[in-house]
Order: sequence, then structure tokens, then C-alpha cells
Amino acid sequence: GKEWKLQAYVLETQEQYPRKVHFEVFGEDRIKANPCQLDDIVTVSFDIESREFNGRWYTSIRAWKIQPGQLLLHNQRLLLLL
Repeated sequence: GKEWKLQAYVLETQEQYPRKVHFEVFGEDRIKANPCQLDDIVTVSFDIESREFNGRWYTSIRAWKIQPGQLLLHNQRLLLLL
């Protein structure tokens, strides 16, 4: 089969009290379709999923679209590529 690819990012919201959020882009086609660089201003469309394993809950945030953004309150600044 095909090798799985996963790119992880951390972004920081542009609010009075900025928040940092870790998210992932899964799949080589989505990674190539959503190129971004450190300090880019972006708008991220994503799905959130939680699952239970051995009595613990794990949550993942998977982006399916990353668009160039404007410096507005609802946009985020990409902090680092992991």
C-alpha cells in the first residue's frame, strides 16, 4: 500500500489573549495542496475528533484546507512546522 504522510503544525490565534493550537494535515495530497510557511497568516478549516482508548480520551484536529488569511481577529498565524 501507499505510505501514510502526516504534517503537524502549531498556530497562534490573533486575539487579545492569543491561543496556540496543534493541528495536523493527513495525506500527501492534502499536504501538497495546502503549502504554508512559518509566520504565514492563515485561515484553517478542520475537523475535530475524540476517541477513547483504555479509559483515556484523545482528541485530534485534522485540517482539510489552509487558506491565506488577512490579519483579522478570526485568523491565525502559523508558528511552527513540526
